[in-house]
Amino acid sequence: MGNRIFFSHASADKELVERVVDFFVSSMDIQRREIFCTSLKGTLPPGKEFIPRIKQEIAGCKVVVMLITQAYLESPFCLAELGAAWALNQEIYPLTVSPVTYKDLERTPLKGIQCLDLQSEEDLSVLYDSFVKSEIAESNELLFRKGLHQFLAGGPAHGSASKEQPGIIDHAEELKDYIKGLEDQVAKKDVQAQFLLGCIYSEGILVPQDTRKGIEYLREAADNDDPAAQYHLSSLYYRGVTGKPDFDKAFQWEKKAADNRYVPAMGELAWLYRAGLGCERDLEEAKCWYEKAIEKGYVGAYRPLAEVCELLLLFDDAVKWWEKAADLNDSYACYHLGKLYKDGYGKQKPNYQKAAELFRRASEPEHNQVEAQYELGQMYYLGYGFVGRDFKEALRWFQSAAEAGQVNSQYNTAYQYQYGLGVEQNIDAAIEWFEKAAAHGHVLSQVHVANLYASLHTAAGYEKARYWYEQACKQNGFEAYRKLGDLYFWGLGCQADRAKALRYYRKAAEQGDDIAKAKLGMGLKTIPFEKTGE
Repeated sequence: MGNRIFFSHASADKELVERVVDFFVSSMDIQRREIFCTSLKGTLPPGKEFIPRIKQEIAGCKVVVMLITQAYLESPFCLAELGAAWALNQEIYPLTVSPVTYKDLERTPLKGIQCLDLQSEEDLSVLYDSFVKSEIAESNELLFRKGLHQFLAGGPAHGSASKEQPGIIDHAEELKDYIKGLEDQVAKKDVQAQFLLGCIYSEGILVPQDTRKGIEYLREAADNDDPAAQYHLSSLYYRGVTGKPDFDKAFQWEKKAADNRYVPAMGELAWLYRAGLGCERDLEEAKCWYEKAIEKGYVGAYRPLAEVCELLLLFDDAVKWWEKAADLNDSYACYHLGKLYKDGYGKQKPNYQKAAELFRRASEPEHNQVEAQYELGQMYYLGYGFVGRDFKEALRWFQSAAEAGQVNSQYNTAYQYQYGLGVEQNIDAAIEWFEKAAAHGHVLSQVHVANLYASLHTAAGYEKARYWYEQACKQNGFEAYRKLGDLYFWGLGCQADRAKALRYYRKAAEQGDDIAKAKLGMGLKTIPFEKTGE
């Protein structure tokens, strides 16, 4: 059985590495023998090939801790370890060391991944809590706090200085040796080496991308029943890296990986069944595989399983899984669950109090789920259930969502400014928000902003009104047809064209506009105009 912790680091950082390992041992009650760290004496036996041992330890450990220094980022071997941990779906804990910043990670697989600062008391506490939950460290808060303060008091943690200018990496020889070592292992039918080379060539980070060669290596490992290789091979076929997506092959390899109990493949296989890609669409089978993934601890399946249960009309089951996802602070789950409680589901009546609570959670600044903000605004505007009608509070949520681009909220914000609901009347603000929504094709906003421009009774106002009425007519807005007819009939903001006006009146009348019908029936008979071919 492998060690619990694989400690990935640059050899140039040996002194700092020993400090961190001592901190783990003395403060978290982790046995030194449970940490695989090549800088520790006796870790690698002399006279033996070390690459196979390193691959074995990465694959068999419980977590990978990475000491991200400038030297680490300039070491091809370290980046290869990083790529291997990422490809094997290992749980990773990157510890950044000054002066490394997030910007330095953009060229690595760590881009977008939350890292921990080795000099931050809060971040090291997060690391400790995670280790305790994973049963890697013993729970002894007093021991940890004492060791933490001693570690931080030991002076700033700095990696060794880079020998090269930042951003300039000369990795050719070391990387060649690494690739050559993997190729030698492939020649010996080493499945892990086949897998790693397949990932390296298909990703194109450490070497120029060669998809064909990557697929060949992954296929060798997949044929040897390696589930990680089967999963990654499926992903390549799904993405169409061979020229176009091949969903049949994607399904074939995903199924093999899932049957081999590879958890990420279970979730992806469920998606293929749900979408009917490479197989017949089968929601029951999708539900089954999402449930299997959850049984193996894959919480990422909560939301898609909830969606599938809804499609199967299993609303009670759906709500159960939505609630589990919401408990993990999934903002979309909070929003969607709020919608179910607001509208009612199955035989369940609406629960407005619970809906509002979920919408608020999804609307918090760290989530900023704009659809939830819109729904919360609606509840206050309409006075749902226990929520009393409160135009001021409604505007607060509408405008927050409007500023993030939610079109219905832009319309509602404009409407409240136009009529002074919960705020002092402000026509300029109303026009501004109506135009934002109108620009996104919101037909009511197009008509409202046109009305406001027309109400200015200026040439420029009528011209802008005509533009927005025309945009609304493209969406069959009957009110826009009639009002555009008015502009052409009376020559407001345009050259008078009463034949065109009549065409617009008729279109409005055909859609049931009573005012247009009245004008065609009698209101225009007293107005003389030139006869046309109408």
